[in-house]
Amino acid sequence: MFMKVLREEKLSIDEEKDYLRWIKTEPSLFYNKSENKNQSSKNIAQKLKAEATAYKKVKKDSDVIEYHKSEIQDALVQFDYNETTLSHMFRNKNEALANRSYGEALCDKILESLTINDSLNILEIGCGTGLLAFNFLNRLKEKHPSVYNKSHYTLFDLSPALAKKQKEVCSDHLDMISFISGNIEEYDFESQYDLILSNEVIADLNVSVGDKKTLKKSSAELLVEKYSLNIDNFPNKYILNTEAIKLIPKIKNLLNDKGIAFLSEYGSLDEMPKVVELPGHNEYSINFGHLAKVWSGDESEYRYGTVGDYLDFNPSYKVLDESVRELLIDHLLPFLGIKEMPRESYDLSLMKLVVGKKLQDFIYLPFSEIKEKRGTLNPYEFKYLLLKNK
Repeated sequence: MFMKVLREEKLSIDEEKDYLRWIKTEPSLFYNKSENKNQSSKNIAQKLKAEATAYKKVKKDSDVIEYHKSEIQDALVQFDYNETTLSHMFRNKNEALANRSYGEALCDKILESLTINDSLNILEIGCGTGLLAFNFLNRLKEKHPSVYNKSHYTLFDLSPALAKKQKEVCSDHLDMISFISGNIEEYDFESQYDLILSNEVIADLNVSVGDKKTLKKSSAELLVEKYSLNIDNFPNKYILNTEAIKLIPKIKNLLNDKGIAFLSEYGSLDEMPKVVELPGHNEYSINFGHLAKVWSGDESEYRYGTVGDYLDFNPSYKVLDESVRELLIDHLLPFLGIKEMPRESYDLSLMKLVVGKKLQDFIYLPFSEIKEKRGTLNPYEFKYLLLKNK
């Protein structure tokens, strides 16, 4: 019956009954059947094909590590084109964040929850171009100069190309920064920290495929068993954020008493991880419910929500649609002699600087409120966990 559906062949009456029963009861990776009962069999078949191949796209652990160690050549190209993050989009002061950068807004919010004595020992896991660290430290220096002077910030990364860029970007703070190269899935730290940051990194960590019906248990089944993770709405064969789950007890051990960890990524509380194919590598959405379950096994605390709400983004702030930016790059800007338009959050004032005020008056550029769903670069689509030791 399933092969017929995949081949889009006509089903018998009995097969049609079985099929209708199946789509009502069996959870699916790529679509919610309860919301798609009226889809054509062709559309359903296409999504079933995608689901059938999703598990085959789970790469070996070594492949994922090798990509980040060897294949990233240019840090700015990586985040302008291959895997843009919110912190990259809002790396400059922006009205959406009350004239602050993403890193400054994050610093402000973290300091509301963190108990500060006279210094902070900070660890950032996976640091991109280093702009988050740079802006975070700028804000710490501005708001708490005496704390800044006694603090230390460690940037931990796997990619040599990114580490090189981080040193350039953070040159103003080098006297209180250290850089560590390594794989977070294997590295043993010697220090404890007051604050641990992992900003849009854990989707890059390795995942595993589990099977509810298997007798021989893989790392996925063992983790589900160990932490009593809820996979009731997962299909029999499922994907698990294995290494992200393993990272949680490591973070717990690395935090000082009353320390805080901030993790952000795209995902949900209860959905099975979904593959996101990016140039050169795959990422996987995060099941934050599993991470929270592992964290709260004792008396520790956590908070969960959207990054947009946590960092107090202005939901009515209007930005240029990403698809329009791409059209400008492909068709208009070359005629103006403009070769580049870095991936950033473009409001009306910033667009005038790019295309010129006169031209702005002659072409229509559509802007949307930031709260609208605009794909992966909407701060309300990204989630966070704030983990706190008691």
